[in-house]
Amino acid sequence: MSISIDVMKTDLLTVDEVQEKLSQFEPFTTLPLTKESSVSFQVDPEWNLTVDTLRDTDPVDVFVTIDGVEKQLTKEALGQLSSSIGLPMATVKKAPHDAVEGFLNRLYRDPSKDMKVLSVGDRASAMAPATITPFSNVELLDSVVDRLKHTYGGDAEILADYKITNTLTRTDIRLIVPQESRRMRDTYMDDVPGNAYDDWAAGVHLSNSLVGKSQTFVDTYLFRWWCTNGCTTENTSVGTWDRRHSGDDPADVVSWVTQAVDSALEHMEDKFDQIQSLASLQIADAEAVVSELFAQYNLPARQRREIGERAIRNQHMTLYSLAQAVTQQANEPGMSGKDVERLLRIGGIVSFDATLDPQKARIWDAGHHAPSGANNPFSMRRV
Repeated sequence: MSISIDVMKTDLLTVDEVQEKLSQFEPFTTLPLTKESSVSFQVDPEWNLTVDTLRDTDPVDVFVTIDGVEKQLTKEALGQLSSSIGLPMATVKKAPHDAVEGFLNRLYRDPSKDMKVLSVGDRASAMAPATITPFSNVELLDSVVDRLKHTYGGDAEILADYKITNTLTRTDIRLIVPQESRRMRDTYMDDVPGNAYDDWAAGVHLSNSLVGKSQTFVDTYLFRWWCTNGCTTENTSVGTWDRRHSGDDPADVVSWVTQAVDSALEHMEDKFDQIQSLASLQIADAEAVVSELFAQYNLPARQRREIGERAIRNQHMTLYSLAQAVTQQANEPGMSGKDVERLLRIGGIVSFDATLDPQKARIWDAGHHAPSGANNPFSMRRV
């Protein structure tokens, strides 16, 4: 029995659904906020009553007028504006509305640096340095999808992991190509029924920041159908798009994405082989290995507890099951986009180029069955 793609579609997203999510911030316009701008703020007396229940992308009852153009701020944009003048959002939320209004008006009467406001309709969604040219997430996604269809065929189905992050500060989209798959054998995972298969699919991870807070990159993403977890591996051959050295022409970065996708998809069979090889590497002292993992990556207490319980619960603990215990944590409700990214990247390190070394690689020394030339899977590097 294998996991049906049709069954999984209730959790995964279509490309159209991803595009709909991205349209929350596009098309956008930019409004300069310079030292010469005329700026005023208006803060509603009850603006902060429900602010803690709002998402960063939700509007708050705070308005800014720049050179005669009024915009309603999102929670994220207000946080950026206040923090840029040394006023933490935690303080803003507790202060009287007139104090916040007066402080913003006084400080932005003569701003210390030029900025630009990214707006969608009448909403000021985020702030960006004046020198940043935003790269459209919609255009980048179109370029990635076009290249995937060029590689796998125009009729190839492309889905997206539901663990999508989409704010103006950062967007992470993990695309999956179901037809490029591998069935892993003898994984002995407790979450896979005895008559079922442990299937994986290939994909790519696209990351971008409309406001230039992080670099744009395309990495390899491998997706496991059971438990809908996976791992991200770094695309070292093309790296990331460096605005400082490569420029900020949107046409250039869209063209670069084509090369990045091709690189991320290279040697996919070898990557599947590496995943399969982990199932042969049994871990005798589960508690020692899990403790070393926590020490290396300084995971939060709650994540440590849940990952540890999940890892040790598996009766046949291998490096494969350990990687799954880590990445399954990314599926937990309430995980931030930052936590999801970190957990999936740790999973990639454990799976491909990490080494857990609590007992000087004794598991490896006891006899390994990985392909010739494979990395010693018992040392780590930090993320």
